[in-house]
Amino acid sequence: MWRTALIIFLSCILFIGCTSGDTWQHPSGYDRKRLGEDAKECKAYARAMTNEQRKTFRVPAGTPHGGVAEAFVIFIMFQDAFMECMNMRGWVYTEPNKRKPVQRSMFNVQGLKTDT
Repeated sequence: MWRTALIIFLSCILFIGCTSGDTWQHPSGYDRKRLGEDAKECKAYARAMTNEQRKTFRVPAGTPHGGVAEAFVIFIMFQDAFMECMNMRGWVYTEPNKRKPVQRSMFNVQGLKTDT
C-alpha cells in the first residue's frame, strides 16, 4: 500500500518537475494551428505504431513489476514514433531555456559579450 502510494507520489513530482517551456518550431514559420494539426496526426500515427509494436513486445508473465516495465516501454515507443513523425513533417524540437554558445575570439577570450 505504502509502496504504491510512494510510486504514484514520486511519479507526479517527476512529471510536474519535468515540465518545461520546450517547444516545436518549423523552419517555414508555421503557426500554432498548423502545429496542433500536425501534432494530432502524429499522435494518431504514434498510437498506430505503438499498437503494432505492442504485438511483438511482451513482458514475460510472472515478472515482478512487469506491468510497470511494459507501460514504460510502450510510453518510450510512443514518444519515439511521435518525435519521428514530427521530424518527418519538418518540425524541430527546441529548448528555449538552453543558453546559446558564445563565440570566442582572440579579443573575447573569456567568452563574454563585447558588444553592449
